[in-house]
Amino acid sequence: SVLSFDTSGAILVWNTTSYKCEKAVQVTYSNVGICCVARIDENTVWLGLSTGDLQEFKLDTLELGATWHAHKRRIAAMTSLNEHVWTSSDETIVWNKATRSPMVTLKPRYLSLFADGAFVWGALLQSNMSMAALSGSPNVQLTSDQLQPLHVCEPQTGEVLQVLAYHRDLISAMCLFKESVW
Repeated sequence: SVLSFDTSGAILVWNTTSYKCEKAVQVTYSNVGICCVARIDENTVWLGLSTGDLQEFKLDTLELGATWHAHKRRIAAMTSLNEHVWTSSDETIVWNKATRSPMVTLKPRYLSLFADGAFVWGALLQSNMSMAALSGSPNVQLTSDQLQPLHVCEPQTGEVLQVLAYHRDLISAMCLFKESVW
């Protein structure tokens, strides 16, 4: 099965053979949306909500587990690696999966987070970007300090190990492809 999540708080369960929706579950209350999701174990995902809360969702029963306050604003990005979960809003928090407790709070705000199996990659928003550059205008010439950086981080401490700055526009998503991040 494949699960899809939406900003109204609905979770749909899809059959990967028939491509039909087998079940729809409304898991949040009015005006609260699911902004991001991370797989915690074979039976659990954490939902990052528009309220800044984290909510546990059990895959075998399709029921909610614990809910706790994580950030002041909506959770924009989340990823899971080994015993850690990273969430990002106005700041980034590295959580202990087992205890659901924050371990480290980091200043960078990541628009996208991705775990490659060894490290966490974070797409950082540069604060010095002009509105023309953010809109992707082809006539804007960017200097190297205006390129959108990717941080490659140590998963437990959040230490930035590498800064890669090649993107002209906001980095919206990342995934693993043949042992390379694309």
